[in-house]
Amino acid sequence: MAAFSLIYKRVILFVSIVLFGFSVSAQKDSLSIKKCSLVGISNLTVLTSGYIGLNQLWYKDYPQSSLHWFNDANEWMQIDKMGHAYSAYWLSDVFESQFKFCGFTSKKSAVFGTSLGFISMSMIELLDAQSAQWGASASDLLANGMGSLLFLSQALIFKEQIARLKFSYHATPYANLNPQLLGSTNIERLIKDYNGQSYWLSVNLSKSLNLEKLPPYISISFGNGADGMFRANQSDNSLASRRWMLSLDWDLTQIKTKKKWLKSLLSLINVVKLPFPTLVYQQNKFDFYYLYF
Repeated sequence: MAAFSLIYKRVILFVSIVLFGFSVSAQKDSLSIKKCSLVGISNLTVLTSGYIGLNQLWYKDYPQSSLHWFNDANEWMQIDKMGHAYSAYWLSDVFESQFKFCGFTSKKSAVFGTSLGFISMSMIELLDAQSAQWGASASDLLANGMGSLLFLSQALIFKEQIARLKFSYHATPYANLNPQLLGSTNIERLIKDYNGQSYWLSVNLSKSLNLEKLPPYISISFGNGADGMFRANQSDNSLASRRWMLSLDWDLTQIKTKKKWLKSLLSLINVVKLPFPTLVYQQNKFDFYYLYF
């Protein structure tokens, strides 16, 4: 219950900040109070559920401690940092959409949305800081900032997202060798088993190269991952190696449709890198996969 109380109080604090920002800006821009209230309630529900779920999956089995820092910059071959950047990027996207829904201008939506995306991801460091197993991480905060900055810079310069961070995952045998750390269920492994996680930068070719004849949804995707990791510390992972990938992808937001539900569904799927033929470089050799995920 103590862990639950801590999470709940932090979520309430976060949502209070969000609602305060809404109310101040609403008075200035004469925004719809009903829309902002709907967004605030949605945030409260989702964030509370998310932090409680995170506690159940990650923190509940570990003892608590006083607030402290921990340098984990060299762990997991930095795949966990890619996860932080990816999450901050997409949270910034979600919050930007919410501000637009409330009636904010595109610029304000991008700035406020990115700020809340960074803050919501960085709140996890409060949980880490009170866990004896971990600690608040400066490199995690840096990764959060890089993900949010990637979103904000494109929103302000291009008025759209030309390059998107994406995620893919495949099951690996390593989790069976250390299920306590890498997960014992499929859901836990999706979050904890960094061996199966890949993070991608998918660049829209038509928009980045200004090629109007090219289909607007085709992207080229650059991926990063690693495997052979049984523990966090690289010195304990003699079999660990990085992998680099080159593949194609689709920017599903560029598929035109008049149906709002389909547009929303495509935007949701767009956080994932779709399976395509992929060239993989690992351990000083190239491998080609007809489909890679």
